[in-house]
Amino acid sequence: MIADSLMASLTAKLALFVSMAALATGATRTCANGWIEGPSSCYRFVMDRKVPWKTAQGLCRDMGGVLTTLDNHIEIMWLRGYRGYHPNLREAVWIGGYRKSKNWLWKGRIADKAITLTDWAPKEPNNDDGDEKCIMLYGYNSKIDIKDAYRWNDKECDFKLPFICERDYEF
Repeated sequence: MIADSLMASLTAKLALFVSMAALATGATRTCANGWIEGPSSCYRFVMDRKVPWKTAQGLCRDMGGVLTTLDNHIEIMWLRGYRGYHPNLREAVWIGGYRKSKNWLWKGRIADKAITLTDWAPKEPNNDDGDEKCIMLYGYNSKIDIKDAYRWNDKECDFKLPFICERDYEF
């Protein structure tokens, strides 16, 4: 519970920072109905459907977005804090990273760009099942160590998980 209150506190501070930055620049940005404003994009948490990675990518496109790409520290920490604060978002989810040969790439907003900033859980990626080519974010429950919660793991792309979509702001 201490970790939950710490995450809530960090999330609140980060949300305040992002809001102040938007006010300072005079930018007015909004997200479409059903999407949540984040630090650099709009997000949609699709927790009621468990699908393979490629299907999740297609469903995000159908909604006007892509599987989320986490390419900066602010976005990674915001998403970790936001999910920690909302109990209904604590399941493992797909994001838009995948492995091609030996390289990890983003498929989505940053199409086929090498992943340079990572947030792998300890001992990941490990290709544990021999065919782990897609990136999921761990969830959080009693079986997951808090230090691993919401961090990256490589997983078989056919595994079925909820997912997080991302799209640009509407100005």
